Amino acid sequence: MTTLHFKIVLRKDYLKKSGEYSICLRITSGRIPKLFPLSIDCLVDNFDPVKQIVKKTDPFHFRKNALILKAKTKAGDIAFNYILNDKNLPLDEFTRAYTNDNYGSVSFYEYIEYLIVKRDSELAADTLDHYRKQLSKLKRFRPVLTFSEVNETFILDYKDYMIRKLKNTPITWNKGLEFIKRICNQAYKEGKLKEQPFKNLQINRLKGNYGHLTVDELISLDKIYQEQTLAVNLQNVLRYFLFACYTAMRYRDVYDLRFVNLKYQSDMAFLDFVQHKTNKHTLIPLIDQAKELLPSMEFEQQRIFKVKTNQDTNRKLKDIMDTAKIGKRITFHSARHTCSNALFILDVPLDVRSQIIGDTKEVVSNHYTKEDMSVTLKALDKYSQAMKVKVVEPGKNPEPGS
Repeated sequence: MTTLHFKIVLRKDYLKKSGEYSICLRITSGRIPKLFPLSIDCLVDNFDPVKQIVKKTDPFHFRKNALILKAKTKAGDIAFNYILNDKNLPLDEFTRAYTNDNYGSVSFYEYIEYLIVKRDSELAADTLDHYRKQLSKLKRFRPVLTFSEVNETFILDYKDYMIRKLKNTPITWNKGLEFIKRICNQAYKEGKLKEQPFKNLQINRLKGNYGHLTVDELISLDKIYQEQTLAVNLQNVLRYFLFACYTAMRYRDVYDLRFVNLKYQSDMAFLDFVQHKTNKHTLIPLIDQAKELLPSMEFEQQRIFKVKTNQDTNRKLKDIMDTAKIGKRITFHSARHTCSNALFILDVPLDVRSQIIGDTKEVVSNHYTKEDMSVTLKALDKYSQAMKVKVVEPGKNPEPGS
């Protein structure tokens, strides 16, 4: 078993302008040392290397010694806990535990809050919002929760609370349980949970009840849009919804889309943007139907569409579908499924569909039925031409090339 030795020292290889050196916690494992700065400094004459404390001759000795004691206590607790559980403690494992600001806390909620702060730069804003909403929901059920209380009984009680008290749908309460499981998996890896509370529980991830439009239904909506018979607010929503159907863009990406993201190369127009959810740089060629929906530009940083909130958009889409006599549950997210399904029917290869939809092959094939713009354009052109063929009146032949 790896043995760690720790000591409080001055880092004498770097002298500050004040004439002081940084006080550090030095950890040695297998003769390999590592320094952890304590964010405090001291003069050589004011430091006792034997007692590993700051002398009273330093005017801030009390505060500095309190921080030294805190560091030594934390290091000792980490080493003791690993020995107690007969677990090896290599230097990199100690580093992860020591740099974890939440180490030692028994609050499950504090740990979630710590993860939210820690992963702020890694996760999309929507994901972080989901974390915060799930945390708030948990606190309403149980205001205070320790790691020792997170067990199978708690999980089943919380599930019952979501179903009976909150009247959550199966998709919603499944998401709540998935969130707890994700947190528990991370806590188990860090040794905060001694057992996996979900080991005897199975969560089946449910797909959202998102409908999709057929090409014929999409054409009927496009016709309604062209006729401009809808109320102004509904006409506006239909405009950016149709645009999403032709580009497979998510709600937040359409919301954030600006004219600066619209590029032209020869006679081709395309979108150049970073996806909000995946942080992936994306290029999407625009088919004719999508280009016709673009409003006039006033300035580059102007938002292309006047996008309502997601909830308001979905309410208005319901009214639009009623007008079009489309008896399906259609939400804004249905636009991605509509585009994916159309490309699938047109025999567009999975690689290309994945590139257009902006998901992995597995997600596209299971959930939605090297980057090359020309291949992407050809695939989307199939989509565009299919709609143009459908528009031809009965008894008339399509135009050449359509």
